[in-house]
Amino acid sequence: MFDPRKCAVIAILLSFSLPAIAADRLLPLLNGETVYNSGVDFGAFTMPKNAAAPKRALEGTLRINKQKSAGLSVKLDEYKVARDPRTDLGGLPAFAFEFVQNGTSLIPVQRGMVENSHPYWEWIIEPGRVWQAQDGIRYSLPFALMERGANCVHYGVIAGTIGAPNSNTRSLLQIGSETCKYLKFDKWAVLETSWQQHSIAEAKTITAAYRAEVANRMPMRPISALAHLNEALNESRMAQKKRIPSRDMTLFGAVVDGIHYVSGCDTRFGAYPYCDVLPLPSYSVAKSTVAALALMRLEKLYPGVMEAQVSNYVAACSGSRWQGVTFENLLDMTTGNYKSKSPNADEDSVHMIPFFLKVATKAKLDFACTHFKNRAAPGKRWVYHTSDTFILSAAMDAFLISKMGEDADYYRDLLIPVWHSLGLSPIIDAVRRTVGARRLPYAGYGQLFHRNDIARLASALAEPSDDFFSFFDKTELSAALQKTDTDRGLKAGDKRLRYNNGFWGWNAKDFVGCETDTWLPFMSGFGGISVVMMPGGTVYYYFSDSGKHLFGGPVALLAKIKPFCEAPS
Repeated sequence: MFDPRKCAVIAILLSFSLPAIAADRLLPLLNGETVYNSGVDFGAFTMPKNAAAPKRALEGTLRINKQKSAGLSVKLDEYKVARDPRTDLGGLPAFAFEFVQNGTSLIPVQRGMVENSHPYWEWIIEPGRVWQAQDGIRYSLPFALMERGANCVHYGVIAGTIGAPNSNTRSLLQIGSETCKYLKFDKWAVLETSWQQHSIAEAKTITAAYRAEVANRMPMRPISALAHLNEALNESRMAQKKRIPSRDMTLFGAVVDGIHYVSGCDTRFGAYPYCDVLPLPSYSVAKSTVAALALMRLEKLYPGVMEAQVSNYVAACSGSRWQGVTFENLLDMTTGNYKSKSPNADEDSVHMIPFFLKVATKAKLDFACTHFKNRAAPGKRWVYHTSDTFILSAAMDAFLISKMGEDADYYRDLLIPVWHSLGLSPIIDAVRRTVGARRLPYAGYGQLFHRNDIARLASALAEPSDDFFSFFDKTELSAALQKTDTDRGLKAGDKRLRYNNGFWGWNAKDFVGCETDTWLPFMSGFGGISVVMMPGGTVYYYFSDSGKHLFGGPVALLAKIKPFCEAPS
């Protein structure tokens, strides 16, 4: 006989089992029942809702013993690296990383970029999830592959089973998005993995630091919630979908009144499940966050260093073309040494590729110091050169050694304390460096962020507190942030653009509708990265590989809720 009460109970039980069923979409692939021959939705790589922590505590090393099968689908390859067998593009670096568990969190001991012997790739491993499933202990780890010596980042997840200690189990790896203008691909692979259980001395410190990292993230709301402040601030406009293709957008966001409004991070296989720990490349944003902040920190500690002569600190730059060139000239890119007086021609031309390909300290520095001839007096003309920023890195390194001894490191000693004061993630503690006896930060690119890092740092720059100003020379930082009417910097390729102390300035007057010139500081990175700082701590940012640097529309919309100029009468 039909019993509606029994049907209701069955329906309820089925509804509770649905998340587990959805999460087990990987099970046929993990068991080898289904061939893994194309990408699957990243939703299958996530931990089920209400999953329980593993029944046994995990602390030890996860290894990839071998890649048993793999597929690679290249979407874009401007430099034909996939065709070069020397790159081993479809291969993986050696993987043997230590992890500690905290509840359902699986935390890598080593964070940030990990150097290795692979000819093309370096790992970035971020905290993931681990839980008890019907077939044993399951895990899901976000990771990225980062180009050696470069800043392109390709995003993926590894998921599988942790079996008995030292036993081999099957895991799956998938890549389906990137922030890279010239190389795009999907990758999927079946891996043989193993888990070695052992104690880790610093486990308690690592878990405490991770809990603090998560707790220190700015309050977050979805980007769609901005429309509650003003209906014009809808998600489509903030994403600039009419101007930047969605397929090229990694993520975007805004900070208003201390709230971080965040987008998702879409891939070619659905939504990426770990947006909070997605490693975002800096590219030339690092010219502001590394070179500029480091030099203005040095100026605070050793007044006058910005006027120091580069030829006194960098032997490779001792020729006549470098006479009279100061540290500040290097930061401003006004050395007077260039091939073309067109502001961006030198950087865009093919002859700069050798500089970017060099990874040895001496070779990179020799190129930077000798490639361009002197054509103007220092401080008179702005010409964009990442090589100038690298020379500044060498100059700051030598200067700090002269003050603090051979063990000095300006990134570690001057900038990491700033990052820690803001509560930024460990990924920013590492920076891309050259190879050699003296490993110099690239300074002009090679830094990584989480989205909370860029939101916190940009907010601090948008409206610096006294505590933040105390790290830097206040006069120089104020000028860099366009807070000094008499020091905007030199024109940088357009009448609305300036470049001053490693930061860009943009005149928002016409976009926002101000009566007078209204200069906003911003940071910019190759491929389509923009971070704009507005009075009151308001921030708009996006990371893309669209090749487009556009932000006038979103800034004008944000000005509707946080005005920063008088509207014309």
